[in-house]
Amino acid sequence: ILRLLLALNFFPSIQVAENKILVKQSPMLVVNDNEVNLSCKYTYNLFSKEFRASLYKGADSAVEVCAVNGNHSHPLQSTNKEFNCTVKVGNETVTFYLQDLYVNQTDIYFCKLEVLYPPPYIDNEKSNGTIIHVKDEE
Repeated sequence: ILRLLLALNFFPSIQVAENKILVKQSPMLVVNDNEVNLSCKYTYNLFSKEFRASLYKGADSAVEVCAVNGNHSHPLQSTNKEFNCTVKVGNETVTFYLQDLYVNQTDIYFCKLEVLYPPPYIDNEKSNGTIIHVKDEE
């Protein structure tokens, strides 16, 4: 009976650990020509999954910059009107191409990945983010 209780106690913690995705982002990017490519590398293969990948601005991730929904072969993109953004999806990487950036858009940016189908719902742990520093044109 003790072995059964120990086994039941360990399995839920293992499941929770498997239901999170880790993300790697460059710590800082400097923008000289008003455009930058931010790559988000995930510890999860997106091929044959229905997902939503998004980029958020600010320490509290209050502003969604742009996002892509769908699957690997049919991604549908949406962009915040304040940003010129396109997205490229790979098997384990999502790259956000930001253009026409302004100095006042210097901030920290966070990548988010949600796997919507098949169940269970999975999303990534919040990363350290990427500081995008937009330099003033001289």
